[in-house]
Amino acid sequence: FFFFQAEDGIRDSVASRGLGDVYKRQVSTQSTWDIKFLMLKKKGKTAMLVIDVQNDFCEKGSLPVANASAIVPIINLLRKSELINYVIYSLDWHPPKHCSFVSTYPGKKVLDTVEVPKTKASQVVWPDHCIAGESGSNFHPKLEIGPSDIIVKKGTIEHVDSYSAFGNELEETSLKQILIQLGVGTVFVVGLAYDYCVRFTAEDAHKLGLISYVIEDATAAVAPKSKEEADKSFSLLGIKRLRSSELLKKQLELPDNSNTYS
Repeated sequence: FFFFQAEDGIRDSVASRGLGDVYKRQVSTQSTWDIKFLMLKKKGKTAMLVIDVQNDFCEKGSLPVANASAIVPIINLLRKSELINYVIYSLDWHPPKHCSFVSTYPGKKVLDTVEVPKTKASQVVWPDHCIAGESGSNFHPKLEIGPSDIIVKKGTIEHVDSYSAFGNELEETSLKQILIQLGVGTVFVVGLAYDYCVRFTAEDAHKLGLISYVIEDATAAVAPKSKEEADKSFSLLGIKRLRSSELLKKQLELPDNSNTYS
């Protein structure tokens, strides 16, 4: 598999795999959505974005999501779908004193909101999790990773946090450039957690002009209230929610998104 953290070398790495040039695209809408059944080869490529399926977010981790392990077999099955051209994994990959850790702020407790000293950003604090190189940052042991799959790390800067696998203005990951290089126009977002990192990754993909789907039974949520907020946001933005069975039918018709990025 391939790790990407910075833009340097992306073009060379992707070109060496015969994946083509950067695609210049224009934003398209989801108005052509129609859940009919046929995938045409003229469509843009597709990618499954597998978000943060790591030990610390699973049942025995420091920040567990209920039923997290139950989504792993579904993700493993989805990666075999003929509708998915590429599989890209994100990893939370934090330094030991990351700004999202409760231990960074003496006297604070989990879910308190603090101001990050260096950036003045508002930050919700969580149990320490996914510390780079430690066992909690590893993928779930039963998650299948293929030799051509791509891995993107996020949250690598001590004073910057981002739920989205695309990062933010202070730490943009290489995900956007990878998708451009691959010619991806449609993403299927799965992983952990539905109401946080999956949500904001799917929303950022939508904002970039990608057709963005969330596969509901291949995700798990932290809490009912935040899940409800995510559902409302997806509905407002027009981000479609599917079941894995729909994607595995082989005939799901995707809207033409061969001209995506501006």
